[in-house]
Amino acid sequence: MNGGPGTRGSSGPDAGDAVTAVEAMAYGMVQGVGFRYRTRQRAEALGVEGSAQNLPDGSVCVTAQGPAAAVAALADWLRSPDAPGRVERLDVRQIEVRAGRGGFEVG
Repeated sequence: MNGGPGTRGSSGPDAGDAVTAVEAMAYGMVQGVGFRYRTRQRAEALGVEGSAQNLPDGSVCVTAQGPAAAVAALADWLRSPDAPGRVERLDVRQIEVRAGRGGFEVG
C-alpha cells in the first residue's frame, strides 16, 4: 500500500522506514538565532537529508527527506522549545521524494 504523496514503501510494521519528504515553513523568531544551523545538526543526527533556507518574509523553509519516523521526529523538534528562537507556526506539507539528494544544506 502506498503511503501517499511523498512516501515510498508500505504502511505495515516497518512504515517508519518508508522514505518520505516534507516542506516545513517556520514562522516566528527564526532568523538570526542559529535556527538553520541547529536544524542541520538535528537533521544529520536523525539521518535526514534536505535544506534550511531563510526567506525574505522572515520565515525559514525547511525541506526534509528520509525515513518517515526520522522526518516526523525532525518536525516535532522544530515545534519544540529545544529549537532555537521561537517558532510561532510551523506549516508542514508532503512533497515528492527526490532521488540522490544527499546531505543537509543551509542557505
